[in-house]
Amino acid sequence: MRKLKRFETVCVEITNEGVKEKGIVLNECPWLELLLPEISYVGKDISNIVIKLKLRDNQIELLKKHQYITYKGKRYCFYISTPSDMKKSQCLMVNEKYYDKFLELEKITSCNIFENENEEFCINKDITSRFSLFWSSSFRTNIKPNYLVLEEATYKRIQSIKTIENDELVVKENFEHEVTFADGCGIAHPDMFKRVAEELELDYTPYFMCIRSIKLALKGLLVSVDFIKYFEDMYNGDNNFIKRIDGVFYIKDMFGQFQKVDSNTIIVNGTMAKWSKLLSLEQFETTRATDHADIMDSLFITKVSKIENSEVIKTNYQLLLQLGLNLQDYYSLTEATRTFLRSVLYKDKMATLKFLGAVATEENEDEFNLGEKLSYLLGLDFDRFIKLPWIQKSLAGMVERAVMELVSGKFHIEGSFKTIVQSPLAILNYAITGEIIDPLADNEFWCNTTDKQALIARNPIASFSEIQDIKLVENYLYSKYCGHWNDELLVFNAKDIISPIMSGADFDGDFVLYTTNNTLRNAVIPPENGLHFISTNNTKGAKVPYTWENRVNFQLGFMGNLIGAVANTNGAISNKAQDCGYWINGKNITLTEYCNGEISEDKTKEYYSIGQYPYTFHLLKEQFKRVIQEQFYSLQLDIYKTVDLSMVAIDSPKTGVLPDMQKFEAIKSKYKFPRFFKCLPDKSYSNNTLEFNTNSVADTFLNFETYGQYGIVKTLEEKLEGLSYGNGSLFQQLFEVANIFTVDNQLVQEAYKEIKELFVNFKGERDSIYQKRKVNKTYVNYLTGEVEKLEHEYIRDSKGNIVYEYVIPSEVIREIKFKELMLKTEKVVIKINERYNIATLCGAINLFIADSNTSYRDRFLFDFFFNAIEEVCKFKYSSCTILEPTEPTETSKQLLYKHYTLVEKSVAKSTIGTKELQRFKAKKEKGISIELNFKIGCSKETEVDLKQIDNVTIELEGINDLYIITNTGVRIGKVFDSSKYKKELYNLIGKTIVIDNLQSKMTAKSYNLIFKEVFI
Repeated sequence: MRKLKRFETVCVEITNEGVKEKGIVLNECPWLELLLPEISYVGKDISNIVIKLKLRDNQIELLKKHQYITYKGKRYCFYISTPSDMKKSQCLMVNEKYYDKFLELEKITSCNIFENENEEFCINKDITSRFSLFWSSSFRTNIKPNYLVLEEATYKRIQSIKTIENDELVVKENFEHEVTFADGCGIAHPDMFKRVAEELELDYTPYFMCIRSIKLALKGLLVSVDFIKYFEDMYNGDNNFIKRIDGVFYIKDMFGQFQKVDSNTIIVNGTMAKWSKLLSLEQFETTRATDHADIMDSLFITKVSKIENSEVIKTNYQLLLQLGLNLQDYYSLTEATRTFLRSVLYKDKMATLKFLGAVATEENEDEFNLGEKLSYLLGLDFDRFIKLPWIQKSLAGMVERAVMELVSGKFHIEGSFKTIVQSPLAILNYAITGEIIDPLADNEFWCNTTDKQALIARNPIASFSEIQDIKLVENYLYSKYCGHWNDELLVFNAKDIISPIMSGADFDGDFVLYTTNNTLRNAVIPPENGLHFISTNNTKGAKVPYTWENRVNFQLGFMGNLIGAVANTNGAISNKAQDCGYWINGKNITLTEYCNGEISEDKTKEYYSIGQYPYTFHLLKEQFKRVIQEQFYSLQLDIYKTVDLSMVAIDSPKTGVLPDMQKFEAIKSKYKFPRFFKCLPDKSYSNNTLEFNTNSVADTFLNFETYGQYGIVKTLEEKLEGLSYGNGSLFQQLFEVANIFTVDNQLVQEAYKEIKELFVNFKGERDSIYQKRKVNKTYVNYLTGEVEKLEHEYIRDSKGNIVYEYVIPSEVIREIKFKELMLKTEKVVIKINERYNIATLCGAINLFIADSNTSYRDRFLFDFFFNAIEEVCKFKYSSCTILEPTEPTETSKQLLYKHYTLVEKSVAKSTIGTKELQRFKAKKEKGISIELNFKIGCSKETEVDLKQIDNVTIELEGINDLYIITNTGVRIGKVFDSSKYKKELYNLIGKTIVIDNLQSKMTAKSYNLIFKEVFI
């Protein structure tokens, strides 16, 4: 598959300390394909033309007022914030030199339909989001299809539902639903898909594609159906919708014109051709600029079907929170993942190669590019490299992250992700009859598979009742006309209301998680009394005259990720529904209920000392599911209120209508985030994460590992404890080849001394971060100076006085110190590589290895001089061992539900080391940040508006007192000694710390600050 063209620019953020910038990439898209030839620009760096600006809340009003920034001495003017950028509080800023050209091209692409000053529009929906389509990453093709734009249609269904009215959950008996038909999906001929394969340089013919085009602002999904054959089979004579002239079909479009239908035709509708309500096809084709017709008529492709759909996927916490799964369920569901990870820990060759992604595909039949460093070495010579202690320890560290993923709700199951489309044959029937005639009945789905039942879910999952257990049917017509598809498309019928039930799923490229796993299917919680919830909150966008001022205000006024915030609250409510305690007298009694809502230390101890009652979580499946089901039903009002608000939030960037945030905050304040959030791989992680906790569904992960001898966590801990960063003899043997290189021996000696000095300094600092320093096995309390057995150790100066130093940092502080060390070392490595060529470096490393056997030596070379390792390996190895998927055989091995065998492949030229040096340089220029996410309490010496504060620093006064200083130089208060994270702050003194100025709060006497990240 050919690569998208990539254009480099920057995302800038303006702080009180100056401009922070981060390199980003904008991919090939309709707008850049139109713009760059217009301004005669050739090159990859377009930061002189357009940049992104990341806004903080206190900067939005300023940008509304001034509408420009100055960057590197040039003025960049506000242009547009796409719906996805709005969620991130970002926008595109255009160099004023090109600004008029941008506006001119807007008029050209829209055929001046927004020029009437008296006309009113829903600005974000009709204008901003449509121009935003032209910024979608997409492949330009030479395909210029003919449009058959069918009129937007709806179908009706009578079905009782639940909905929210006046903040109450009500039942609407026999409610008439009006559902948009084929919302976002259409049809293209198989011959066009053959052309797509040629354009995208595919070695297979896809059968669906997600598309964009400037012509009528087209967006959506096209699926492959031979509609000419279908029309021939179904044609019963001319009517008001179809004519046949000289063997050629003509179909009436939404504008009342009969359009010729051939293999270059795409059949779309008004939900796809976004400007078709404002501009007819004829108007577009007669008024568009002739010299821009080529690009404006071109089809752009954002996505195509894969040659083969995945058969194994990972679950996620959003799904698990909505199901009634007990301990036994989770144990069986995670068995394949646990077995796989344990095999990696025990150095199983095939499991390890699979874990590292060394699996052949049809794209690398002849040679294989071992993309990661461990994969590279183990693929070249697994049996020798796996014996190195530091390789084993590095691999175990990767497994540890995978275990944390497991604990956070991600494990492997048999399943796939399927793109959804609504009854393409009904689309064709509608084209020739004007009626929606669907071969599928209500509650029927079709997929080119033998599956009969499946669970489907679409993220973000807003409620338990959105998860569907669907029935798949055989259908003669679909098998006949869509039998060339594989199983990546799932066909919804056009008779029921499943798509509105799933938070308004549409068919413009949306996909669902799909699995036939019976344990998950049987855990689906049905809606109470069979009544699904559908929001009837039909929010219409505010229409205003189209002026530039209104356009700016409507875009900047609706920034922020409301959807994410609402989705998190949905998860928090579901988390509450999963509360499990003890099963006492036929009831699930949680700690809160046991204490009648007033939790005390004594009551807590009493509760957890109960021994005669079983845990609710251990109940048999059906009984447990009934318990969870009733708990979900008891929380329905808050669940569905949040769904109702989420529907408004999803559309708010387009409609310009915000949800009622007071209602949202009132609901949000009642619930805690799922325990899963505390177990994410990027969060700090300790053994207590794996202990039994009764307040969330995560018990399933935290608890099952404590039963029996099969705990993957225990296995991991034992393995990590027994591993070291010791060296082996393999690197010494590999680098001996450097003896035959033609080099300047004096330069080799100089490079050797620099590498050795760098290693000595690096290892010394690393040891100070990770090794414990003890004095008579006693420790000092850094607050009181008293010697006691704490986790904080101390050292004494030459006079025997205690040196107040925090020696064993927390995981966060360790990470900060280690990344500072890595950054400093990488800068030196860059200079060494600039001074010496690769042959000289190999010779120097050969001397270094011969001279030193200090532990961590080989890992040091692995981390900083992988380009040299690649250089010597290519002299010894020409092939590698990888996995290849296969049918079950005597020699194959099953790993995560699929069978594999070992095969030999030629090694493609490796550039891992070169790319790594490029990453070193990028980090040197931009620095790095580390996430903190903890709360600090401090006194209020000075009152400040936290929304105006970007970041803070910490100052030490005396030996214990820490003060918070804002980026404007104001000392706002002293950190409370009781602050949970005060010990961490001693290691952040002087560093720039970004605060969450929305979540941080000021009270009458203090501040509660949320530290987001620290820059190093």
